[in-house]
Amino acid sequence: MSPPPRVGRGLLRCGLWSLVLLAGLLLVAPATRAQEARAGALVDVVEVSGPLDRATVGHVADTIAKAGRDRSEVVVVQLDTPGALGVSPDELVETVASSPVPVVAWVGPAGARASGAGMLVAYGAHLLAVAPGATLGPATPLDL
Repeated sequence: MSPPPRVGRGLLRCGLWSLVLLAGLLLVAPATRAQEARAGALVDVVEVSGPLDRATVGHVADTIAKAGRDRSEVVVVQLDTPGALGVSPDELVETVASSPVPVVAWVGPAGARASGAGMLVAYGAHLLAVAPGATLGPATPLDL
């Protein structure tokens, strides 16, 4: 009977590299599936530019309601407003604060502002972000 054949170093290295590659693929595959699942995530953005009036308040409230129906991941409210004109912000602040979909208030881009009622809406959001060079405040009503 002859002795068993010896495994060459090249074949051993190839086997080890194959194991390392397989382990790497097994670690990366779940992360890839998670990214693919999140690729269909919906983000609704509503821009508020200028004074908050009845039409703007209604538009923001409708967008938040639609995001809930569409099962969006988040609603971003982009604010650049000096405040409210002829409406109370309480209804909008309540809509934002009680939204089942997380609402992010973003005061931006640079140079934007959220004063008066706009600041109250920003504070009612689940998350608040302010761009560099943007202004947040004051929260006191102005007598016209």
